[in-house]
Amino acid sequence: MGVSLAVGRTAISEAVAIAVRQQDSWDEERVRAMDAGMRFSVFTGLAAHRPLGNINRARKAPYRHSPTFRQRFDGCPIHEPGSER
Repeated sequence: MGVSLAVGRTAISEAVAIAVRQQDSWDEERVRAMDAGMRFSVFTGLAAHRPLGNINRARKAPYRHSPTFRQRFDGCPIHEPGSER
């Protein structure tokens, strides 16, 4: 149920511009701790959201091995994000 537009026949025009001030949601120390100690992977989410295709299958091994390397190199355990219940 998509809308089909004729390419080249429709002029592109700006409809709206939104300006938003930058927001600091966390302090710098917490951002560094999250970046250093958390592991985020598209392969550990919901099955419906997992990537498909050969390129993504090729990405799977590096995604799996990267946290182990980071943990050894940085000397800091890597944590998987989870939901609070």
